[in-house]
Amino acid sequence: MEVGTLLILIALVLVVIMFIARPFFDVPLVNDKTHGLTGKQVDNQKGYPFLMERYDSVLANIDELEGEFTQGKLTEDVFLSARAELLQDGTEIMLALQKIEKDHQFSKEVLEIQDHEQRDDRIEEMILEHRKIREEKMIGFCPRCGKPAQKSDVFCSRCGNRFER
Repeated sequence: MEVGTLLILIALVLVVIMFIARPFFDVPLVNDKTHGLTGKQVDNQKGYPFLMERYDSVLANIDELEGEFTQGKLTEDVFLSARAELLQDGTEIMLALQKIEKDHQFSKEVLEIQDHEQRDDRIEEMILEHRKIREEKMIGFCPRCGKPAQKSDVFCSRCGNRFER
């Protein structure tokens, strides 16, 4: 056997071993959907440190993806779809981080109030604000096209159907 043939055989065996061993390593791939988290899944994870680590990982994956695209290793279709997935993951993580920061800000704001009556009043105000926002949310669907409708909508934003109130 020639040396070149032997090197190709060794390289092929290494590639097969790496492919088989891939599930045993906790390294997310760009197109690996098991690491893509939805907003609710992110909220149920380990909190702020986990989200920050995950966000840094998404940013690193985007940088790596862009580098591979500029080197010509990826087609434009693959690049755009993978980048869109990563941006979606990053957006969901950022929203979860903002929610945690908002909750932390609320706790800090309420705890800084020394007078118990003022603290109770502020909590009541926040509950009323939350209820008002919740009441504004979806009340049903458009009977013509099925798009979700808000309480304040007079016309459907998709088909223009007038809502009967």
